[in-house]
Amino acid sequence: MKTLKLTTVLVLATMVSMSFASQMVKSKLGDLDILAQRGGDKVICTAHFADELTLLKEVEADALVKLADCKGWVAKEKIEKVAKAAGNTSVILENYDINAWLNETGVFVLKDDIEDFEGVTIDRDFREYLTYTIDREQTEMRNGDN
Repeated sequence: MKTLKLTTVLVLATMVSMSFASQMVKSKLGDLDILAQRGGDKVICTAHFADELTLLKEVEADALVKLADCKGWVAKEKIEKVAKAAGNTSVILENYDINAWLNETGVFVLKDDIEDFEGVTIDRDFREYLTYTIDREQTEMRNGDN
């Protein structure tokens, strides 16, 4: 019984803490004027299109947002929530040799400490998957171009 109560309290605490987590929003189109009062016309600051705002409260058609040192109201239809990827998605390539060729479609990351590595050869002919082949010159001749 005690474990059930403890589990219930932990789940409830987690749900409450997640509901108070700040959500980030940004402008849908262009710069966004942040107003001093809900439904007012006094602009206290302007958020640029790339700025991310913290959503503090939503009331009917308006939202209370915070931008660095500025806090005010904006219309909800002018903002959208920003989706953040979970976790760290950065890649560090300091110790790798990166090679690319302009006439090929590949980028290779070479790591020297890999043993027993066998390369993969791609020697397939993809013409069998094409239903017909017409090159650019034939198309231009047919259309009377060039």
